[in-house]
Amino acid sequence: MEEKNATGELEQQQQELTFECPKCGGKAIYEHEVNYENIYVFENGEIEIGDDRWESEKVKYSCGECSWTIVDEDNCIIRDEPSLIRWLRKEPKIARDERGEDHGEVKWESDQQYDIPYLQPGQLRFVCPNCGGEQLDAGYYTATYVFDQDGFVEYPKTYGGDYKHFRCNACRWIVEDEEYGQFNDPEILVPWLKANCDQNRD
Repeated sequence: MEEKNATGELEQQQQELTFECPKCGGKAIYEHEVNYENIYVFENGEIEIGDDRWESEKVKYSCGECSWTIVDEDNCIIRDEPSLIRWLRKEPKIARDERGEDHGEVKWESDQQYDIPYLQPGQLRFVCPNCGGEQLDAGYYTATYVFDQDGFVEYPKTYGGDYKHFRCNACRWIVEDEEYGQFNDPEILVPWLKANCDQNRD
């Protein structure tokens, strides 16, 4: 019974919070994440999602009207909900060594061992030039509507899904092209794989 009351009290405190963007006066907050999924790339340019194992990394919160990035009193980007709540309450932030955790850290949805699949017909091989890893990930942005004039949203809505970059699953090395640098266009990825990875299937 006490646990229920404590939970209800926390929810009430969250609903009493208000936000007013110092730049435009907006009342809504978006939570931005970069999500990663295993992908397989084919010679015809098609990309398939590999399996249901994925990662998510919170990158920032922003005003829903002008996209102003929410930062704390030290001008550091706020990346987790507890820090956001403290900021909305105008409470001092907690130092990393005091809170004992690294908010915003990438976390696996599954701790199962991942086996690299065999190449399908027409699939291009990826070999990481940094570590030799053979699984390619695609990272993409999402923005979730999490807060408005009534407090935290009960049923958040997520928008977006545009690619941010491609990377090695094993060492997190981000794929770079000599001409484009880090890129998010699958049409650049196909010739890059052909030029930089051994496509010999023997």
